[in-house]
Amino acid sequence: MTALHLEFGLSSAFSSVDPSHRSYRPPSWPPPLDWVISEDENGNVVSRWGDPIWDFSYWARRRARFHFESAHSGTGKSPLDRGNADLLRMIITWRLWGPRPLNSVNSIRSLFRRMRIILEICSLNGIDGRRLSHYPKLLEQVSKRMEKSAYSATLAELHRLLDAREGLGFVLLDAAGIARLAAAQPTHVTQQVAYIPPRIWAYQVQRLRLCLEEYLAHADKFRACYNFCLDAYAHNFGSLENALAFSSNKFNNRQPFQRPRSARHGSINGCQYFGEFENTAERFGIGELLRRWVRQREDGLDVRQLSGYLSLVQYAGIAYIANFTLQRINEVSLLRADCLVWESDPSYGQIAIVRGETSKTVVDSDARWLASPSIKVAVDAMTSVTFLRMRCVTANPLVSPSPADQSNPFLFDRVAEPWTSGLRLPYSIRRNPRSYALVYSDFPKLFDLSQVAIREDDLDIATRVTPNLQARKGLSIGKPWPWSWHQLRRTGAVNMFASGLVSDSTVQFQLKHSSQLMSIYYGHGHGNLRLNKEVESLVIQSMYESMAREIQRAGGDNFISPHGQERKDDIVRNLLSERNVSALASAAKKGEVFFREIRLGACTKRGVCDYGGIESVARCAGGDGRAPCADVLYGKDRRLSAERELSKVERELEESPDEAPRRKALEAEKKGLENYLDAIKPA
Repeated sequence: MTALHLEFGLSSAFSSVDPSHRSYRPPSWPPPLDWVISEDENGNVVSRWGDPIWDFSYWARRRARFHFESAHSGTGKSPLDRGNADLLRMIITWRLWGPRPLNSVNSIRSLFRRMRIILEICSLNGIDGRRLSHYPKLLEQVSKRMEKSAYSATLAELHRLLDAREGLGFVLLDAAGIARLAAAQPTHVTQQVAYIPPRIWAYQVQRLRLCLEEYLAHADKFRACYNFCLDAYAHNFGSLENALAFSSNKFNNRQPFQRPRSARHGSINGCQYFGEFENTAERFGIGELLRRWVRQREDGLDVRQLSGYLSLVQYAGIAYIANFTLQRINEVSLLRADCLVWESDPSYGQIAIVRGETSKTVVDSDARWLASPSIKVAVDAMTSVTFLRMRCVTANPLVSPSPADQSNPFLFDRVAEPWTSGLRLPYSIRRNPRSYALVYSDFPKLFDLSQVAIREDDLDIATRVTPNLQARKGLSIGKPWPWSWHQLRRTGAVNMFASGLVSDSTVQFQLKHSSQLMSIYYGHGHGNLRLNKEVESLVIQSMYESMAREIQRAGGDNFISPHGQERKDDIVRNLLSERNVSALASAAKKGEVFFREIRLGACTKRGVCDYGGIESVARCAGGDGRAPCADVLYGKDRRLSAERELSKVERELEESPDEAPRRKALEAEKKGLENYLDAIKPA
């Protein structure tokens, strides 16, 4: 191997492959046809260099197959002849294993698609791709077929290959040919993904949360029903593994959810039949919930709708998380059950952090995203579903999850039940989520059409943020909002910039962009949003509605008054007065009721409080020697943060001189925290 080829080797981004693997670097240039280019997790050969299909699914952890010679949807419209297919193999090999290699399968996929278009035209016209520069007329065909949005990127790639001609061993297109393509570049107006108007965004978040909360409220019933169904299939097929080996269309007379049959009509001795699944769903108390959320068949509920509902919960979960973390949808779909962690801050209390992987512009296998604490409901619901499905996953020999996968599975999993077509891929190879538009299409009961239909004011707001929006199909008054996953990311970024409270560098961190300019581009249009009075009023209204919901919680067991139950009843009566959320929000806006979260729970004092309850809780809890504040409600859920704060104050007191001015304040704070902890102790 020459000195040049000693530079060959996979990017460090492919951490599962190291120099000990056969696929780490080619043994020669060009590589031999039998060189192993990809292996599975056990070191078994998956693809060789001369194969018509390269399979990198084990690297990508998603389906990633590259068709060199045959035509295949998504990779090419026509087959390549063997010579041009080998040129494509050499180009991909050089860019994947050569100097300064690509660092993700997505990058390989994009390169493959762009280069295949060029070589496909060469094959269709019966010429060797290395002679393309001699056929100016063919370059006209190439320019017409090249993707407009990736035209500049393709030109740059062709230039890289020209620079590498000495090592590569051939020239696909010379400088004159690249110049001809550049001269023919069509005008392409870059379009930002749409910004979701606040009314529609808020509605979809509310519906997603309701879906998740209702599942969690019935999770025990679903668990019992799910396991009953699996036991029934395992009994009739001999084992769960046997049941999983067949699709739902085979061995129909063994399926337990059908009317009992006589032996003459095909029932099998020893099999148990439970009638239509709808009866079972009602018996376990989940029938109404299935009908409310999942499209019903003409003949009623079917066991497959149980799988559909569980999948809906998982899709609602990834959508909810994406709304509040701004993660790319593939990043959300790779989160595991332990992804949500909490950091304690002395000023802000518990801060929700999501940990996962990112690899598009920043490569990090242990990345962090700040999150709203509300995503706990999504993580809890998805965790429940994925552990339910793990019973099928572990019983399926084609999937084979590792012990680590079984104890800490992916939150977003595939349909796995024996009454569906089942799983056919190893657990380590993940599937891409369906588009948000298809989720809405598959689960039409998720969003009410009348609520997501575009109104004139919605279109006005969206157009202010993205001026060329109305030129797009599907965006007009009266039509349903055309959903996409990336809209959730863009909408969050715009709102962050528009708030004026989040720095550019923080938005860059949250979006996992390698450049701050990328984040600013995402937030483009936020200035127009800030000038929109209607958006401002919607945000203000949402703030008061949030306060109203917190007020409704005041009557629950979590809150107590340091002055006893009678004082708490007075406060709650004052706050609620039988008002609903809308009426409470209106009253809060007028200043008639007040409810503000503080470190020990909530403050209900109208007007300005001189003591705050944020920096110090001494006055709230009577740490200054007087009785606790009459307007405070202690929240029992603040106990852990109060205990941590008390420990911190005690350490400071140990180091504080006896006569120091701050010592008196620390002593009052300590006494206040102790008063609070004494008050919330169980009777």
